[in-house]
Amino acid sequence: MKVRRPRYKAVQSVPEELLATGFRWEGIRQAYFTQIGDEDGAYEAHLLRVLYSKRIWDELKVSVDP
Repeated sequence: MKVRRPRYKAVQSVPEELLATGFRWEGIRQAYFTQIGDEDGAYEAHLLRVLYSKRIWDELKVSVDP
């Protein structure tokens, strides 16, 4: 199965007050995909969590572990 490109621009367009929610949501998606054995989906969710983590640090100076 081919890995889809993560929605990089989607993370950039999320309002600042929803960054933590997006970060948590991608964590839930990652756990779900891992549980059902969808490694591609889990990897995409992980990459998006990393992007959320970087944006949270850049804008809010808060460190979160992806």
